[in-house]
Amino acid sequence: MSSKLPRSDAHASPSSDRTFTPEERKRWQQKAADEELAMPANQARLKRMDDAINEETFSGELRRAIRDAKIPHQELANRIGVSWRQLLDFQAGDAALPSDAIDRLIEALAMTARLESDVTGR
Repeated sequence: MSSKLPRSDAHASPSSDRTFTPEERKRWQQKAADEELAMPANQARLKRMDDAINEETFSGELRRAIRDAKIPHQELANRIGVSWRQLLDFQAGDAALPSDAIDRLIEALAMTARLESDVTGR
């Protein structure tokens, strides 16, 4: 037995002709509930990423360069020899990158490394 999602359902399929089995509907509802539960954690991570990218540090400068490069994170991670998750954690300010990965990142982004005194103005 299958059921149609009513057109008025907030999470209804764009097509009113789509029919879901009870199992599909249950899985879909669970996924929607899971996404809703994850929303606060995702928003907190985005806030940390925003704070980290705006740091007036060398790491902040690297994060801005990553953002401005418009290179997909997976591609950039592959180029510098780290996992996609490691790169995202660095972007969020949740983890550091190994120094050799930072060297490769600078090269991949065609950046010129500056001394700390150049970054801090001291």
